Amino acid sequence: MFGSVVVGVGRAGGVRIRDMLTPLPGSGAEKLTVRGFISRRNLNTHQDVNQISVEDALKGEDIHAAFICTENESHEDLVSLSSLLVFDRSTF
Repeated sequence: MFGSVVVGVGRAGGVRIRDMLTPLPGSGAEKLTVRGFISRRNLNTHQDVNQISVEDALKGEDIHAAFICTENESHEDLVSLSSLLVFDRSTF
């Protein structure tokens, strides 16, 4: 299982969380476990998933992927930041 976080919880982010919580049989989502979500808004929980900070996501040893579900203008910065998930881990 690969732990993941969802960045942004609009329509797309909500769908990503839903897909990881209830994956279709045989889909790649079966190999993912949602460990939290990151949002600019203070939501605490969304679909029974806890909100976490960017710092906690980067420090989390059980987080291996980030799904970027924000407006296009912020993608470059978030992808650069989330790339630290891969380069800081020895599991890959």
